Amino acid sequence: MERILYRFGGTAALKRALDRVWPNPKGIDRTTIRNWVKRTDGMVPTGSMPYVLLAAKNEGVYLSDRDLNPGKLPIEQAQYKSLI
Repeated sequence: MERILYRFGGTAALKRALDRVWPNPKGIDRTTIRNWVKRTDGMVPTGSMPYVLLAAKNEGVYLSDRDLNPGKLPIEQAQYKSLI
């Protein structure tokens, strides 16, 4: 999630981008975004991911696989961890 915030330019910028695509006319609450960081191990909830991707597309923000799944280890690291 920190990478996504960085790519968008911070919580406020991500909120503005999401407000344009969020299904609720009131937009998304900034606290909701903060909770993603604190309570979901830095992962965007599955139901919210399409809106984050659409917001990124609309804003011209490139999100890599690593940005979207920061907990995923490269194969070499995963193999190394299994040996410990």
